[in-house]
Amino acid sequence: MRKPRIKLYALVHLWRKKSYLKELGWFESYKSRGAVDLEGRPAPLFTYPLLEFLKPRIKPDFSVFEFGSGHSTLWWARNVGDIEAVEHSEYWREKIKALSPANVKLHYVPLEYDGEYCRQALKSKKKHDILVIDGRDRVRCAKYCIEALKDDGVIIWDDTYRECYKEGVDFLFSKGFKKLEFVGLVANSIRRKESSLFYRANNCLGI
Repeated sequence: MRKPRIKLYALVHLWRKKSYLKELGWFESYKSRGAVDLEGRPAPLFTYPLLEFLKPRIKPDFSVFEFGSGHSTLWWARNVGDIEAVEHSEYWREKIKALSPANVKLHYVPLEYDGEYCRQALKSKKKHDILVIDGRDRVRCAKYCIEALKDDGVIIWDDTYRECYKEGVDFLFSKGFKKLEFVGLVANSIRRKESSLFYRANNCLGI
């Protein structure tokens, strides 16, 4: 099914006014059909409420691991000390690598459910402040990633409204995590989305 496009006159009307969507870079994303900020720089496809929550709380010395790479990888690279990601598409991995600065480390791991992909965070041989679940085999990624997370680390999981992820969400609850849901728009879309943050006591974001 094709993504619905907003009528041009409606966009022009909203763009001319001082709107929150304009401040967030939603119009730049719409024009580029990607995810960018107001300056046209790559941005994650997390909900805008989650992005606004994260911006004042992430620190330049944070270490991040992502399941799935993309514009979010480049955004993290601008804001934290180092970012490591695993990608199941060799083509996409090479595309993001060509745009990445020196603090980005990308792994290509062919997708095999319950295989090496979902265990890649453990192979990084370090503990991370933030783990991002936004790729494939997400339930198993959640189950295997905790040992790669610092004691005060947090987990970001995109699209947690999907019923197929309930097993993984319940698993994190069983390990003492609490969940904050951030519902709203994402770049280049008018549909309701949900991104969630899983945290424990004394976490690195001060929740």
